[in-house]
Amino acid sequence: MNPLRQVKRALENRRIARFEDAEKAASRAGNTETLPAGTGTVLLDPDALLRASEARREPLSVAIIIPSKDHPDYLSRCIDALFATIEPERDRLTCEIVVVDNGSNSKNQIIINEILNTGRQKETGITCRYLYREEPFHFGKMCNRGAAESESDLLLFLNDDTQALDSGWLAKMAACVLLPQTGAVGAKLLYPRAEGEDTARIQHCGIVNTRCGPVHKLNRLPDRKGYFLEYNRGVHRVSAVTGACLMIRRAIFDEAGGFDEALPVSFNDVDLCFTLFEKGYTNLCCNEARLLHFESVSRGDDGEDVKKMVRLQREYRTLIARHPGMTGRDPFYPEGLTEGCDIAPEIRAEKEPLPFMLPYAVKQGVTGRLKRMRRDDCVRVGVEYAGPAENWLGADEKRGAGERLREGDIFIRGYSFVTGADNALYERKLIIERMEETGEGYVAGNAPPAVFPVHDVFRPEIVLNTPDQTHVAFAGFAARIEKRALTPGVYRIGVIALKRYARQILFNYGQTILLVDEDDG
Repeated sequence: MNPLRQVKRALENRRIARFEDAEKAASRAGNTETLPAGTGTVLLDPDALLRASEARREPLSVAIIIPSKDHPDYLSRCIDALFATIEPERDRLTCEIVVVDNGSNSKNQIIINEILNTGRQKETGITCRYLYREEPFHFGKMCNRGAAESESDLLLFLNDDTQALDSGWLAKMAACVLLPQTGAVGAKLLYPRAEGEDTARIQHCGIVNTRCGPVHKLNRLPDRKGYFLEYNRGVHRVSAVTGACLMIRRAIFDEAGGFDEALPVSFNDVDLCFTLFEKGYTNLCCNEARLLHFESVSRGDDGEDVKKMVRLQREYRTLIARHPGMTGRDPFYPEGLTEGCDIAPEIRAEKEPLPFMLPYAVKQGVTGRLKRMRRDDCVRVGVEYAGPAENWLGADEKRGAGERLREGDIFIRGYSFVTGADNALYERKLIIERMEETGEGYVAGNAPPAVFPVHDVFRPEIVLNTPDQTHVAFAGFAARIEKRALTPGVYRIGVIALKRYARQILFNYGQTILLVDEDDG
């Protein structure tokens, strides 16, 4: 073998050995942690929910409010499922369906009217109304209008891209919403079953307010079994539920002020639930009410459009400003569980360092060997948080930080690995590129990107989620950046993967943007 190749192979082997030793040490230390106790489960027999509804002397009235625009095919499927699964006499409910349309074209308006007037109303006793007003999409405003135009005791806000699966689901949700001190009630939402899958995957079974923001726990996991603390079974106390299927008593909805219209697209449902919690109500997720959810059909995936990501960041900051006591905490999610979408005990050699514990990352330029880097999709990048460091911390942590936490500090946290490669042999750096707004969206600006070193973070859940990848236990990263390092603007965030003992330098961008406002910088 070439002597230079021998030296390179020896260096690689030593690096891999050190990596594996560190991984084993971290895993051993983490396994000593005690598992948290479950605090969120409400012990209710699902059948008892139906018995409670059957025992009511007077039927309840429910308004099913469906925002919709130019999707008559999805709306038809949604309403067909409602007629198939709701039996007002059996469920002791009277129902009205209120479709709120913000601008369907004339052809689709005719189709929607036909969907709502097929004669099924007389058969079931369910009435239908169609409210049309051409205006920009605004979920909260559309829901508030539907609530104001309806007359029922209970309000169910329902996406048009949902499909109820089982008879009795609406009665179960109604029984939950009538429990003392109940605020909002959500349902279990499932993705449509993919070809070859024996069970559907979970989209929503409650929202957990993690440091990274509101998260759908167990997202995309198969619903064939109950997961940690049986989170996807029974009825649970939760901080929030999704507005894709949310039931609430009208009186409580009015008391909370309805959906806040300062949040036109995102987090309006979470904001309502946080408001209810702060008023002393408990939000529940009824996993016994199951619906399919063809997610984000109407407005698309926010992660694929920089303009939508900017809007998402701004609306998240509005949420944080309205509910500072909920920053980075969830009263119904035990400490010691993971922050990501799964639910599992954290395995840590030590607690992940908080932003104020990290040294400032020093800004670098794309110079020297970095000029040879090339973009490649084999570099996977997941940025879970990018924003003011103070919004990552709970109230007690902010007090404990003292002067070490400086106003305007930026904190970035995520993970990255190179698929099909030995990740023990890569060093990572952040690459942050300024974006400029055009008439059609955002494009890369003329200014050269900035590069920052990162702090490696032990993330054993990445190993569990990517068993086909090599040495990804330290795929996590974190960085603390001084406010003056970046001028105000919109930035996209990526990761540079530099292979040790080789010339290969790859990079790629994630689907999270960094928004640096004047107040931040």
